Amino acid sequence: MVLIAGLRLIGSRLAAPHAEHEVDRQRGNLARRVAAIDDDEVAAMLMAEMAALGKQSPAVLAERDTLAAERILGASAASSG
Repeated sequence: MVLIAGLRLIGSRLAAPHAEHEVDRQRGNLARRVAAIDDDEVAAMLMAEMAALGKQSPAVLAERDTLAAERILGASAASSG
């Protein structure tokens, strides 16, 4: 299903720089598509996926920031050593 693939793509892009803005845009697009679905079961499944991504976002973004800081520190130590 195209929407599920879209949700998975959003999840995979969370680790990219400035991902939160892109994720918000894509989640908005998906929310509009879900609103157009006339099948309550499918819409509920997609909304659950979107909620799960929303809960994962802060943790993934924090991890991204930690890794970025570690890379900066590692590069700084390597250039000064």
